[in-house]
Amino acid sequence: TSPEKKRVLELEAEVHKQVGLIAKRKDELITEGSQRYKDFTEYKKLEADIGLLLSRGGTTREIDTSLKKIEADIKRFSESMVAVESLIPSVNEEKKLLSENLATSKEETAKVQKEAASFTDRELERQAKGYANQIMNAIEEQTGLIATRLDRLQERWEIKKNALTLLEKTREKLITMKAAN
Repeated sequence: TSPEKKRVLELEAEVHKQVGLIAKRKDELITEGSQRYKDFTEYKKLEADIGLLLSRGGTTREIDTSLKKIEADIKRFSESMVAVESLIPSVNEEKKLLSENLATSKEETAKVQKEAASFTDRELERQAKGYANQIMNAIEEQTGLIATRLDRLQERWEIKKNALTLLEKTREKLITMKAAN
């Protein structure tokens, strides 16, 4: 196998690696989208339940029971907010690394273009240039997918923050209702 053919095979292997990384990032994005939908649905249900709870009032015992449930929900949403918040820095770091990889990939693509121009086999030259461009495009796509994942995480965090605020306001209203009884 000629050095030219080896180089083309290396580039082809890198394309396959990048395609695998794209699939992984798409899967992560699907998971984040599903989680965001679940979080939003849970928030809307919580909103409806709280509206019903506050509209019907209740005895001191019912209010105490509701307060216990609200406290448990506050704890649960606080913990889930922290969990989502803890993912954001690592995804930000991934985004930064991919941006650096993209810059490196653009330089590498230019080198491969120059290197391939010296190949004696024109078909191998065409393949090398094509693979180099595919690698750069794959890294660009991954950068976009990571940015979208980061947006989804921040949306999830906002949903959880809104739910937590709603729960805290509800707790205060229940305490006021209990005092009025």
